[in-house]
Amino acid sequence: MVSIPAWFTVDTRLGCLSVHLDNPQCFSAEMYSVDLNIPGKTEDDKVNLARETLKGLLVHWLIERRQKFGSQSAIIGEVPSGKDVSTRILTTSRVEVDDNTDNDSAVFHPFEFSSASPPSSMTEGSQSGSWRKKITDLDGTEDEKDMPWWVIDCVMNNRLPLRENTKCSFYLNPCEGSTVQILTQGKLSAPRILRIHKVSIFSL
Repeated sequence: MVSIPAWFTVDTRLGCLSVHLDNPQCFSAEMYSVDLNIPGKTEDDKVNLARETLKGLLVHWLIERRQKFGSQSAIIGEVPSGKDVSTRILTTSRVEVDDNTDNDSAVFHPFEFSSASPPSSMTEGSQSGSWRKKITDLDGTEDEKDMPWWVIDCVMNNRLPLRENTKCSFYLNPCEGSTVQILTQGKLSAPRILRIHKVSIFSL
């Protein structure tokens, strides 16, 4: 069983299922690639569920944008000339960059969305007001005035809001009545995502 923290909310206020992603809470959930059956990844490779979901939703937008403005529009911190950059000034203290270039633009199979019946992207509180478009209708001209800056930065620059490097502390003791020798008397620590087979490898 895989357990992950809540990273989105849902409602049916519009008469259909709506999924809401809020920054930075939506970026709190990660899973190992092997648990998502993503081929070609190492055993320790992890994916951020919100980032991969956003990449899947905005893959058409990213393709159109790169065709219109070229690959230079995807360089960290840069936007096409003539665009308002007031909300795009970012510092490394606010974000973390994923150095895994394989995750830059590829959309993994579990995060692909149907083009025949595409979901709609909705945004609230943008400079140009609330709007709604099917993800296949995005033409690449939508920018920080239309979508939250953190969404654009995540999809174009592969960056996430800076998070605390939380670790889990625990003790590893043999089952009561077992004759197995205690491996350590002290407290162990591990990343917030720990697969049980890692514990078994450590124990054996």
